[in-house]
Amino acid sequence: MAMYDETVAGLDQLPEVERTILTRQYIEGEYQPIVRDELGLKSSAYYRRQIKARRHLADALNEAPTFQRLEISFTP
Repeated sequence: MAMYDETVAGLDQLPEVERTILTRQYIEGEYQPIVRDELGLKSSAYYRRQIKARRHLADALNEAPTFQRLEISFTP
């Protein structure tokens, strides 16, 4: 349960667009072009925001006590 709480807390720290990308594409499993179009982003902008979101989430999780020993890294 602590891992879930800390993951949600990490998501909550992200800017709204980044949080939307991660939750809708990776958690809810929505098709990427649908999410991208609804956010009004071009493919390249969506890709950059997606990378930024994943990097920010990895950084937030590394600060959380439960995840600190795991040393989560992000590779684009």
